[in-house]
Amino acid sequence: MKRQIISIWMVGVLAFGGVMSTFGGGALETVDITGSVPSPVAGHIIARVIGMKWDARSIPVAYSMNTSINPVPNPLGSPFLSIADAQAALQASFDQWNNIPTSFINMQITGSTTKTTNVGFDMINELSFRTATSFSAIASSPSVSLISDTELVDGAFLDNDGDPDVSSAITAAMDVDGDGDIEFPAGFYKAGTILDNDVQFNTKTSNGFRFTLGAENMDTNTRSVDLNTVATHEFGHSHGLAHSMINQIGADDGSGATMFPFIDTGDPADQSAQASLAMDDISWSSYFYPEGTDVSGPAALQPGDKAFSKEFGLITGDLHHGVLDQPIAGGSVFAMDWTTGRIVTGAYSGTTQLSRSSTGGLFLVSPEFNIVNGNYVIPVPKGNYSVGIEPVDGNPAAVTNISLTTQIGGFFGQQNFAEEFWNNNSENII
Repeated sequence: MKRQIISIWMVGVLAFGGVMSTFGGGALETVDITGSVPSPVAGHIIARVIGMKWDARSIPVAYSMNTSINPVPNPLGSPFLSIADAQAALQASFDQWNNIPTSFINMQITGSTTKTTNVGFDMINELSFRTATSFSAIASSPSVSLISDTELVDGAFLDNDGDPDVSSAITAAMDVDGDGDIEFPAGFYKAGTILDNDVQFNTKTSNGFRFTLGAENMDTNTRSVDLNTVATHEFGHSHGLAHSMINQIGADDGSGATMFPFIDTGDPADQSAQASLAMDDISWSSYFYPEGTDVSGPAALQPGDKAFSKEFGLITGDLHHGVLDQPIAGGSVFAMDWTTGRIVTGAYSGTTQLSRSSTGGLFLVSPEFNIVNGNYVIPVPKGNYSVGIEPVDGNPAAVTNISLTTQIGGFFGQQNFAEEFWNNNSENII
């Protein structure tokens, strides 16, 4: 048994000239310090901004329901929602993602925990209605991921609780010793691999919410919200999806992406619309977990699956700021269906990096260092599209609602360009 020294990233908030969200464009973002490459700042190394996701050996991702509070607290009155009913609803929200035919993500509630403490890095993927006294959101989905390519060795301790978290006796992540937490198979893992994910729902008397089930129980009380709507959004984060800028698909359809960062808790119609996945959500889940990309294991085609490569294509390009003569970090790029005029999928531009100190602090240096390029990729169902761009300028979401990359672009004054569509030969922006 041994303690393995690894580098991990706790997703939640990041001190970086202030408190910043770590939700990214397309993917939740973390950093990669593999190789400890020196940065231009003396004593610092380069931290490449990358996405995070589950390794195929962790799928199906096993979750445990916290049953230590039953029924679910109701800050507005008497409790009415049992843990059993809440668990069934949460699995239904997982299944919204599990049932995407072109994505091999699979998240299942397989057990329970009676922990009386808040969620944390313990190799238990926990669903909980307990939140810290300082918690102010409706819900959150914090993850822990590797920030360097790592060889996990048999018997290694990852969460430092004295219980080995890695086993050479297994080929898929599971609770091999029956103690309630998950062990990973020994082997090589890429930076960005998720080790632990928890989802917490705010039920505190001070600022919590009454969680309801079913359209008939949605109401206009701003502290009452549909559990499935919130859970489906959070479970997108659970498998690595970021916030989307799509709050309205088209002129004839006011619904947006499930991963749009805001929900109107006083509007039942908004809650109902956000509870179902939009094509933007489906496209990104499929892009990160593409069906048909292996001959065995989770990515192999099973009955009902569809190969990602046969159903989707990729729009790629580069976004450049004409006035600043710089590649744009975190510009919003979207694909609109030529026939329907509806926005199908959105993305964010740019490959970025930060300068990391020996204590783990992340720093900006210059546009030339921090912004590697303005590249983007948009996964879309096969069809004909117009490509448009817009700044992440607070309408409908701000850089702090999206990602490290959008915030890097915002810091360097790049989120000030005009919204427009690509116009072929005369184009000088995309």
